[in-house]
Amino acid sequence: MDNCTAENGVTLRLQLTDGRMSQPSQASFLSISPVPGDSQMFYIRLKTSHYSFSIKNSCVTRSASSFYQIRTILKSHHPNLTIPSLPMLPSLYICSYHTISLALATFLSEVLMEKQLLSNKALHLFLRLS
Repeated sequence: MDNCTAENGVTLRLQLTDGRMSQPSQASFLSISPVPGDSQMFYIRLKTSHYSFSIKNSCVTRSASSFYQIRTILKSHHPNLTIPSLPMLPSLYICSYHTISLALATFLSEVLMEKQLLSNKALHLFLRLS
């Protein structure tokens, strides 16, 4: 990761709910940072030991618009849940990389904190496959 990416990225510590009995919950870490040279692409790094994830460390590259697509998919698969919101897409064109990274990381962390969404296959593919 270069210097620009490090200073414009965001890392959040998550405490994902572990539904298994007598299992201490361990912290997970979610990082989102811009891809150097591409204003619409972001790295998503997830480090977790949560049982829902078979891959404990992942790094994928996603466009800002793909976050809106995964939100639409989650809303259609889980109509009874309130899916976290994202800022209006056009506003991302005037925000700083740090502000965009923070908004995307906040959205994704809120999605990951929703126990019912942790089993969603589309979410897992979004986080694991580029």
